Amino acid sequence: MNIKLSLLKIFLRSKRSLTAARIKLTGNVKGKKFVIPRENKDGVLTYLYNPINNCENERPLLVNVHGGAWIMNDALKMDTMCQSLSEKLGAFVVNVNYKKADEQAFPYPQYEVVDTVKYFLQNSEQYRIDKNRVVLMGYSAGAHLCAAAVQMLRDEGIFVNRQVLCYPFADFTYGGGTQTEIMQTIDTVEFIDEVMFCNIPKNHNISSPAQNPNLADLPATIITTCGNDSLAVQGYFYAERLREAGIKVDHLHYEKALHGYIECNWPQTLKDASKSPDQEKICLETIDAIVNLIK
Repeated sequence: MNIKLSLLKIFLRSKRSLTAARIKLTGNVKGKKFVIPRENKDGVLTYLYNPINNCENERPLLVNVHGGAWIMNDALKMDTMCQSLSEKLGAFVVNVNYKKADEQAFPYPQYEVVDTVKYFLQNSEQYRIDKNRVVLMGYSAGAHLCAAAVQMLRDEGIFVNRQVLCYPFADFTYGGGTQTEIMQTIDTVEFIDEVMFCNIPKNHNISSPAQNPNLADLPATIITTCGNDSLAVQGYFYAERLREAGIKVDHLHYEKALHGYIECNWPQTLKDASKSPDQEKICLETIDAIVNLIK
């Protein structure tokens, strides 16, 4: 293996570990750690959240998938947000800490999301889950994984009720080569092909769910985009493709929002370009709009 690539992988893993350790040291982690068992595969690390004082026999299931360019961040950065979503929706929330691209190339993390959904559906009675109310929610790279996972589940005959894709990345063909700004940015990332695409190509449905020729029978979709974000074009593109396939799409655009604003305006993020009182206000507004649409 290239020495430079090896050092990069060590750096990324160390940075993620430090992030998780810092959050755990606060002693305020709300989610319960749980590793989903899988036959002949590593388990999927998750954190589980229940609404306080919820007495419903069956609750919705929300699977949450964080962003971070497929290589950064930790699910615990969304710890407070996941508990908040659980309370607002009366839902059982599963926060997925998927393997990052430097650990496992595509389609490994997509299958982790798929297997997470399948596990909790198979054990719905134990967790008091309403199998008819299932939502996948992701952000940026996490939205990319969710979009692929929803299609993969559909192909297995498993239909979820809603997907929420916040400022999503959805297409490594860059709109068939028309999204030049994103294409030029992503294609300059060193080692991207070696790290992420050693098993499947960029134009595979799992890599580029927005280019899947079959978008029928997908769930109603909520897509959010930001004004100051080059990825907004991908959100618009996927929304249009879904509508063309007859899928109901609610597109929420926030002109003053910055990429990552939904994830970063919580206590677990100490400092970020998208963390500020103004961005927090838009974040909470967005969450309320999403919750109302899901309900």
